[in-house]
Amino acid sequence: MAYTSFQGKKIYYTTQGNGPVVVLLHGFLESSNMWPPVMDAFKHCQVVTIDLPGHGKTETFGSIHSMALMARCVKAVVDELKINAFSIVGHSMGGYVALEFASIFQQQLNGLCLLHSTANSDSPNKQKDRDRAAKVLQLNASVFIREAIPNLFAPENRVKYHAACTELKKEALKVSIEGAQACLMGMKERKDHCALIEQFKHPVWYILGDKDPVLPIEKMQQQLQKNVHTVILKNVGHMGFIEAQEDVLNALKAYVTACKLAYFK
Repeated sequence: MAYTSFQGKKIYYTTQGNGPVVVLLHGFLESSNMWPPVMDAFKHCQVVTIDLPGHGKTETFGSIHSMALMARCVKAVVDELKINAFSIVGHSMGGYVALEFASIFQQQLNGLCLLHSTANSDSPNKQKDRDRAAKVLQLNASVFIREAIPNLFAPENRVKYHAACTELKKEALKVSIEGAQACLMGMKERKDHCALIEQFKHPVWYILGDKDPVLPIEKMQQQLQKNVHTVILKNVGHMGFIEAQEDVLNALKAYVTACKLAYFK
């Protein structure tokens, strides 16, 4: 557990193990606390987790946390650790950051995994949703979190994973309103990276839920091209690392193996 700095702010990260490097990026209202099962499963890798701006133990940087800003925070951590090449996994918002990192620093990546994430930018309707969410957070963050997080699960999993959902709510409540709003504005303004996916030279993996209320599988089909590997989790919403933990761990292990093989060709 350590800190580095960027633009005068502290960025929290952890690093564990030795071997090929995998960087894990959490989603909106999450933190590096989501990753212990993955870290424990990757016995022969160096696993780096990072609290993105405004989340966990990392400070808020301003009123807008752009994907470029957050990608440069990731860059600050890997530079601190003197890491030259790695594969990356991003859950939801973390996937947006991973894509932006790939667009700026592609030479450092040997793999890109989007866990319940998309290369598309926000639609006009989704941008309006971000604005509404920012206002609701300001009015009553606890109500927003209490209502939003259960809806990330497939309907049939909301009762089954009630305890995990409760823990997610507790984690989300630790995020400052300013930090959450800054990330909402950054996601709202992010670029479309579908072209990047098409030309990326290393493995690109999507891990998706067939009942994801945030990213309906039918709207993802255009991204699932011949040059990407897709894992679709059955009866899973947006939180596959909870709803189908074993399947996600197996998929991530296969992804890291593919990255190593591609990197050493």
